[in-house]
Amino acid sequence: MKQTYQELNPSFARIFINKKDKKNPVTISYPAKREAFEALSAMWFNIIFSYRKTLLALSFVLMLIITSLIYYGLYIFAIGLSLGMMIVFWLSPLILVFITLHNKKLYMKMPDIYAEAMIRKENEYMYVKRTKLDKKTFEIPIFDNIFLDYKMKGEFKNYFKTVSIEEHDLYYATFDKKHKRKGIIQTDYWKCIFTFIRIPKKGYMEVRFL
Repeated sequence: MKQTYQELNPSFARIFINKKDKKNPVTISYPAKREAFEALSAMWFNIIFSYRKTLLALSFVLMLIITSLIYYGLYIFAIGLSLGMMIVFWLSPLILVFITLHNKKLYMKMPDIYAEAMIRKENEYMYVKRTKLDKKTFEIPIFDNIFLDYKMKGEFKNYFKTVSIEEHDLYYATFDKKHKRKGIIQTDYWKCIFTFIRIPKKGYMEVRFL
């Protein structure tokens, strides 16, 4: 049985939407206790490193400044500036995670911020459209769970029942110092399953995801 840890932020999380459940239509949970913190850390690291051209430009400017300082004999100041910039650069994602965790509005907006940043980085996203199905389910077998959005019309909307996002039931095989095998659940590969109360034959369903 899968363990569930309930969280508010849907970043890299299991999501279950039940249209028929009026009291609790959306359930969000994580595969692991620290997944929320790790998800935010990964998001900020990816956002920062996705803008490589900007980082290279800043590095070039910093190099010119440090070179100028060394030329004028300000070695200690140049070394201190270099170390300070390196520390700020590597700690900035963790600082941003701390700020995000203590700002509820920013915390809840992070999935949108991250999705927008990754779409701009990749300059694309996946897209699928169906006008009819031959069974009551439709599955996106694998995606990164960065974002997923869907639109339904006609019988797809009328017959829609649930949609769930969950990780594939796979584990990493690792070994400790005593060579004992441990299974660590993976959170890199996800799937999405739509269910309907009847097989939709008319209308359409569009899904965008990354």
